[in-house]
Amino acid sequence: IKGTLFKKILISITKMEKRVIVKIRDFAMGIQDQKLKNIFDLTFSENDVNSSEIGLFITKKMIENIGGNITLQSVEGVFTEVCLVLPYHTQKETKNTLT
Repeated sequence: IKGTLFKKILISITKMEKRVIVKIRDFAMGIQDQKLKNIFDLTFSENDVNSSEIGLFITKKMIENIGGNITLQSVEGVFTEVCLVLPYHTQKETKNTLT
């Protein structure tokens, strides 16, 4: 879809037992395989130089700290999909853990 005004993003949210799965897929440029394998690394940089681009590294650590998971898959020139698997607690369960 390069060079057009048409862009498409799909978002799905699914609850499965004690987990919520959030998937976000965009149909844009995608990510090169060589960048994809290191995208959650502390030293990853979009511009292939050392910088402070640590957003995905911190995001992954925060999600893992609450018992979740984040993955990213992409096909260059076709799509990129982020999948978040997050723990699900009811309001009653949350109140019980705070007291």
